[in-house]
Amino acid sequence: MRGWLAPLVCALVGVAVFMPVLGVAPCEAREFVLPVPRVTIYPGDVIADGMLIDRPFRNQDFDGPGFASEREQLVGKVARQTLLPNQPV
Repeated sequence: MRGWLAPLVCALVGVAVFMPVLGVAPCEAREFVLPVPRVTIYPGDVIADGMLIDRPFRNQDFDGPGFASEREQLVGKVARQTLLPNQPV
């Protein structure tokens, strides 16, 4: 069983070493920034710009439709549910 392990490790190390030389970048998680509450926002509260901060995310689960990507989408709106600090809206 050990016979196959050494060539596999050598191949993986070789790929990791020569990828930058060949101009191939390893897969990197894309970072994006979302506006999130700075404080707890309760139902019925009008969302003000000062209640929000920008937070970087790498998890693709928060990218795309269903999440506010810009402050303008939140400012002036009335919260329908409790919005927790540092969590995407």
